[in-house]
Amino acid sequence: ASISRNRKKVILNYDVGSSGVNLDSTPTYLVKEDNVIFPKEMTIFFPLQDKSYKVNALAEVYKENDLYYLNQKDINKTFDHIFYYDGKDLYFFVDNVTIEVGDKTINLSPMSYLNCSYQNLLEYYDKDSDTYEKISLENEKVLVKTDYMTIDVTLDKVIYKDSFTLLTSDFSTLSKISDIEEYKSSGYGCIEQTDPLLAMVLGLRRDKSHKTPKLLAEKTLEILKQIQHDNTAVSDTE
Repeated sequence: ASISRNRKKVILNYDVGSSGVNLDSTPTYLVKEDNVIFPKEMTIFFPLQDKSYKVNALAEVYKENDLYYLNQKDINKTFDHIFYYDGKDLYFFVDNVTIEVGDKTINLSPMSYLNCSYQNLLEYYDKDSDTYEKISLENEKVLVKTDYMTIDVTLDKVIYKDSFTLLTSDFSTLSKISDIEEYKSSGYGCIEQTDPLLAMVLGLRRDKSHKTPKLLAEKTLEILKQIQHDNTAVSDTE
């Protein structure tokens, strides 16, 4: 398989070659990396906001500095308290979750997924342990739990304390997350973080420790505090 990207590292094409593999919505994990590619369109669901948006096919989720980023056209941004759903049976998580099947409990690490099909079969993959398992179902309810939500996977229903939301399988009713202004990557910031091509020309490398942005943020806070202090001093003398 081969992957082609643009200069912003967004995946443009994923070619499985002549292997004859028929890509469904099952996430594709890059070997020895904390990167996952979604071959098909997905939804990203924000349980705490009760909102969902459409994510492009070939979107990528990756881990950097213990944060989980979504990378696709116009977006390279970290999100938490979310999950991804293929509109059918597959769920992908960036948090630790617990699956309950009858009296059986299964813990999944971040960047893991489960697939609960109509054929009374639960499949799941755990990223940390690199294990894939299948469980035959009879009439058991399959629940996914975190500290902020419960998902009834058998009904595709997100349950809150006093209400619930049914997940949609009709992606045409959803807005693209790249069309939502608050989630767009603005492109502003340190050159080595926001413009890899110009950074390369200038001999700058991407700073994975985010040392420069953190330093700028700290200096900005210092200046804001000084301005606030000066304004308070002026008010006291008037």
